[in-house]
Amino acid sequence: AAVPAGVRNQDQEGIWKTTDGGATWTLILTGRMNDIVIDPLHPNTLYTASSKIYDGAVIPRHGMLKTTDGGATWNKLDIGVTDSLMGRTAITICASNPNVLYIGVSEVVETGRTWLLGVFKSTDAGATWQKLTVPFDYMVSQGSYDNIIGVNPVNPDIVIAGGVKLIRSSDGGNSWVRIPDQGSGGLLHVDEHAIEFNPANPDRVFI
Repeated sequence: AAVPAGVRNQDQEGIWKTTDGGATWTLILTGRMNDIVIDPLHPNTLYTASSKIYDGAVIPRHGMLKTTDGGATWNKLDIGVTDSLMGRTAITICASNPNVLYIGVSEVVETGRTWLLGVFKSTDAGATWQKLTVPFDYMVSQGSYDNIIGVNPVNPDIVIAGGVKLIRSSDGGNSWVRIPDQGSGGLLHVDEHAIEFNPANPDRVFI
């Protein structure tokens, strides 16, 4: 099976692909990739985001990209954000309805602090995007350090986004509530780096 991998080596930044279980690898896209997701129903379709993660060395900015041929060719998606402002981006795709994607985008600023630029949703496999209204900046200036977003694999309306604080929507991003963390009376540490819904029991979420 084909497997993609993203690396951040200065001379080898990009997405690498293997079709022989890891024996050999081919660079299929250059640039600094923040995240990669595969369409579970169409595994030759992948989405990635390439951007400047924080203020520093100048690197190529590609924005949001999609391939439908396993990485042979890539097309840029218009999410309505200027490339130079697009920082680290987290991507999630709904397993049962892969036309639905959500992305959490941080903003690159000169101080090196990275605030929330926006949460965006697509219901047509990335062709068009809607910026969602969220109640507060859950990244709290740390979007280059901790930035997560995940969607329920069965119900595309249930999505969780986080970084320093966590928010949850159960209506496709129309409204959000905060999930209690250490900063609001809960147990979860205030830095969130990864999120995964249990496919066998989507009510169980690992962060």
